[in-house]
Parts: sequence; structure tokens; C-alpha cells
Amino acid sequence: MAGLMKVMVAMMAVTGAACMGGLLMIAGQQWLLVKVDTKGPDEMHLVVPVPVGLLQAGAAFMPEEARRVDFGPDAIPVRMEDLKRLATALEGAPDGVYVRVTSPRETVRIEKQGGDFNIFVKTDEEKVDVRIPIAFLTECLNGMDQNGMNTQAAIDALSTLRYAKVVDIEAPDANVAIWSY
Repeated sequence: MAGLMKVMVAMMAVTGAACMGGLLMIAGQQWLLVKVDTKGPDEMHLVVPVPVGLLQAGAAFMPEEARRVDFGPDAIPVRMEDLKRLATALEGAPDGVYVRVTSPRETVRIEKQGGDFNIFVKTDEEKVDVRIPIAFLTECLNGMDQNGMNTQAAIDALSTLRYAKVVDIEAPDANVAIWSY
């Protein structure tokens, strides 16, 4: 009986250690949290936690046609090289507000703060708050050409996002927020 008890205690210890290891592994992963709240008669609240590691692993199984997103020949009105130079210049630029537009109907502010490029737009009906880490922007641009983007590069660029609210949109019909942690 004492031998059986030792085996049971050992099995419980191994099981507990395995569970704790799994929890630590999950806790150490990077996650995107997407939250969508719609308004109106068909109100819906949706919260989707997405482990970035799962996206990266799943990218290997993407069909060939999903490995690239084509924008079309006129979608980007400036040369890609110029956008890449702009991202590089932003990294070394001082913090501050670069564009501020205030009118009776809307307010727009574009700024650099720390390592982030921020865009804020507020109207009577909507509020948009987008915070793009410059490292993420640079990684995305490295996977782009004038006509499209490599999907794997975009997924890999997600690893540069950490502990931040990336998107926050408040509109009359829905609110959408995306966090990275």
C-alpha cells in the first residue's frame, strides 16, 4: 500500500508539474486580443485571444494564393523606397506632433511618441486611435513591394508588438480594439 501511495504522489507531482509548465508556456507567449462590440438590435460582444505563435505556425499551411496580398498597381501612390526611408527617418526623429488639424467637424493628430507612430481622428460620430510601433511598420514594409505584401512577413512583424493597444475604434455601429501582450 505504501508503494502504491508513493506512485500516486509521484504521478500527481508529474501531472502538476506538466500543467504548470503548460501554463507558463502559454503565459510566456505573445497574444493578440481582438475585441468587437457591435451596437443596435443585433448587439454582439466578441473577444478573441489569438496566440501569435499559432499564427506563425499556421502560416506554413497557408495555400499558395494566401501567401501574398496584392494591393493592385495604383493602391500605393508613393514609391516603396520612399516609404521605407520615411520609416527609417521616423525611428531617429524626435517625439512630437507632426500634423494637427482641427475643424468644427473633426480633429486629426499625427505624432511620434517613443517608438510609436500614432494617428488619432475624432469626429462627432467616430473616434479612431491607431498606434503603430515603428519597428512593426519597418518589418511590414520590408515584406512589401509596390503592388503587394508577403503574408509571412506581416505575421512575423507581429512579434515586434508588445504590451500595447494597437487599434481602438469607436463608431456608431461598433467598437473595435486590438491589444498585443
